[in-house]
Amino acid sequence: MKQIVKLNESQLRKVIAESVQRVLKEMDEFTPHGYKGMNNYGGNEIQINNSGDAARLKFQDGEVTDWLEIEFDEDGVAYVTTPDGQQEKLSDYMRY
Repeated sequence: MKQIVKLNESQLRKVIAESVQRVLKEMDEFTPHGYKGMNNYGGNEIQINNSGDAARLKFQDGEVTDWLEIEFDEDGVAYVTTPDGQQEKLSDYMRY
Protein backbone atom coordinates (compact mmCIF):
# COMPACT_ATOMS: atom_id res chain seq x y z
CA MET A 1 0.00 0.00 0.00
CA LYS A 2 1.51 3.32 -1.08
CA GLN A 3 1.36 6.25 1.28
CA ILE A 4 0.82 9.70 -0.20
CA VAL A 5 2.58 12.60 1.49
CA LYS A 6 1.34 16.12 0.83
CA LEU A 7 3.55 19.13 1.46
CA ASN A 8 2.64 22.76 1.21
CA GLU A 9 5.07 25.29 -0.22
CA SER A 10 6.57 26.38 3.13
CA GLN A 11 7.14 22.76 4.21
CA LEU A 12 8.79 21.98 0.88
CA ARG A 13 11.05 25.04 1.17
CA LYS A 14 12.07 23.93 4.67
CA VAL A 15 12.89 20.39 3.51
CA ILE A 16 14.96 21.73 0.60
CA ALA A 17 16.82 24.23 2.82
CA GLU A 18 17.68 21.52 5.37
CA SER A 19 18.88 19.20 2.61
CA VAL A 20 21.08 21.88 1.07
CA GLN A 21 22.56 22.72 4.49
CA ARG A 22 23.33 19.04 5.12
CA VAL A 23 25.05 18.64 1.73
CA LEU A 24 27.09 21.83 2.19
CA LYS A 25 28.19 20.72 5.64
CA GLU A 26 29.28 17.32 4.28
CA MET A 27 31.23 19.00 1.46
CA ASP A 28 33.00 21.37 3.88
CA GLU A 29 35.83 19.06 4.92
CA PHE A 30 37.40 19.71 8.33
CA THR A 31 41.13 20.41 7.91
CA PRO A 32 42.72 20.63 11.37
CA HIS A 33 45.43 23.19 12.09
CA GLY A 34 45.99 22.41 15.75
CA TYR A 35 45.38 19.94 18.56
CA LYS A 36 44.61 20.11 22.28
CA GLY A 37 45.19 16.95 24.28
CA MET A 38 42.34 16.31 26.68
CA ASN A 39 43.11 12.82 28.05
CA ASN A 40 44.87 9.58 27.11
CA TYR A 41 42.20 8.85 24.52
CA GLY A 42 42.60 12.00 22.45
CA GLY A 43 41.61 15.62 22.36
CA ASN A 44 40.04 18.41 20.38
CA GLU A 45 41.19 19.74 17.03
CA ILE A 46 40.85 23.27 15.70
CA GLN A 47 40.58 24.72 12.21
CA ILE A 48 41.17 28.43 11.52
CA ASN A 49 39.52 29.94 8.46
CA ASN A 50 41.62 31.59 5.75
CA SER A 51 40.90 35.15 6.90
CA GLY A 52 41.85 34.30 10.51
CA ASP A 53 38.71 35.72 12.10
CA ALA A 54 36.86 32.46 12.82
CA ALA A 55 37.59 28.94 13.95
CA ARG A 56 35.73 25.70 14.38
CA LEU A 57 36.39 22.83 16.73
CA LYS A 58 36.21 19.08 16.32
CA PHE A 59 35.56 17.36 19.61
CA GLN A 60 36.65 13.85 20.65
CA ASP A 61 33.26 12.42 19.70
CA GLY A 62 33.68 13.67 16.12
CA GLU A 63 31.22 16.57 16.42
CA VAL A 64 32.31 19.65 14.47
CA THR A 65 31.03 23.08 15.47
CA ASP A 66 29.89 25.77 13.10
CA TRP A 67 32.36 28.59 12.47
CA LEU A 68 32.88 30.54 15.70
CA GLU A 69 34.08 34.14 15.79
CA ILE A 70 37.56 34.60 17.28
CA GLU A 71 37.42 37.13 20.09
CA PHE A 72 40.05 38.60 22.42
CA ASP A 73 39.91 39.04 26.19
CA GLU A 74 41.22 42.10 28.07
CA ASP A 75 44.74 40.59 28.06
CA GLY A 76 44.68 40.10 24.28
CA VAL A 77 44.30 36.31 24.46
CA ALA A 78 42.37 34.89 21.49
CA TYR A 79 39.45 32.55 22.20
CA VAL A 80 36.23 31.17 20.77
CA THR A 81 33.04 30.47 22.68
CA THR A 82 31.71 26.96 22.14
CA PRO A 83 27.99 26.30 21.58
CA ASP A 84 27.69 25.23 25.24
CA GLY A 85 29.20 28.53 26.46
CA GLN A 86 32.76 27.40 27.24
CA GLN A 87 35.68 29.58 26.20
CA GLU A 88 38.42 27.74 24.31
CA LYS A 89 41.69 29.66 24.22
CA LEU A 90 43.52 29.30 20.93
CA SER A 91 46.82 29.35 22.84
CA ASP A 92 45.89 25.97 24.38
CA TYR A 93 46.16 24.33 20.95
CA MET A 94 49.45 23.08 19.54
CA ARG A 95 49.97 23.76 15.86
CA TYR A 96 50.21 20.74 13.55
